[in-house]
Amino acid sequence: MLPEYLIASLDIEEIEARETPSDPFGAVPSLPFGHLYVNWHVFRAGLDESEEVWSFLGGWTETPGCILQCAGYVAVRDGAPGRFVLTEYFPAY
Repeated sequence: MLPEYLIASLDIEEIEARETPSDPFGAVPSLPFGHLYVNWHVFRAGLDESEEVWSFLGGWTETPGCILQCAGYVAVRDGAPGRFVLTEYFPAY
């Protein structure tokens, strides 16, 4: 994770509000990150008071002509990104 991929520092409440799905069919639980709630819960439980949570978007070339991008949230301590949770992973041609 490169520091230049960081977008914005967010508090836990902001993240959970924006990542709680609203599924009228009830197929996805109304919990932060839906089916991925356990991953989020483990990430959140591991945070300490010296860490901030930032959103990120970054990309890299895996094969010639194909750039892959990923987005999510990362724990940042003293300006250095650490553990992260992926929310998206997609090709960006």
